[in-house]
Amino acid sequence: MLNVAELTDTTLRGAAINNWDVSVFKLIPVTDRIQMQFRAEFFNIANRVQFGNPGTAVGGPNFGVITSQLNQPRLVQFGLRLNF
Repeated sequence: MLNVAELTDTTLRGAAINNWDVSVFKLIPVTDRIQMQFRAEFFNIANRVQFGNPGTAVGGPNFGVITSQLNQPRLVQFGLRLNF
C-alpha cells in the first residue's frame, strides 16, 4: 500500500528570480602613481521580495503553500581603496 504523505509533486515551481545588483566606481588620482577608488555597491536595489518554493508533499498541510523568503532586503555598501 502506498502512503499518500510520501508522494511529492515535482511540477510545482516557485516564482522567478528578479534581483538587481548595481555597483558604481570612481577613480580619483592622488599623485602620478597613487589612485584612490571610491565604490558604492547596492544589492537588491529595487528591494523586491523573492519567495521560496511551495511545499511539494502531497497530502501535507503545506502542500502548495509558500512559507519562506529566499533573498535579503536592500543592502548598501561603500568602500574606499588606495591603489599604489
